[in-house]
Amino acid sequence: MNKENKEKRYEGKILPGKPYPLGAIWDSEGVTLPIYSEKAERVEVCLFDALNPKSQRECIPLGQVTGHVCTAICQGEVPDSYTVIVFMVHINRKRDSGSILPNC
Repeated sequence: MNKENKEKRYEGKILPGKPYPLGAIWDSEGVTLPIYSEKAERVEVCLFDALNPKSQRECIPLGQVTGHVCTAICQGEVPDSYTVIVFMVHINRKRDSGSILPNC
């Protein structure tokens, strides 16, 4: 990866989003990212480098929660090298009755 791509970061705005419909939706405001989870304490959209998908570049928090839906609208362009996107759901395992693979 060249130095230019390494320095690029997501510089768009993060705005409150709508809790529906679920899934990544593009509209005139940007990309709305609502994720349903009954157990999440927080949810982040993590951006990875397409040329090195093991290398996480940054995470964008989905800060608005309505019911059990964490959401945000991401406005602006994602640098070209960011093509691998993962949702990271953080839970409190102590409150989750000890299940190894909890349902989010």
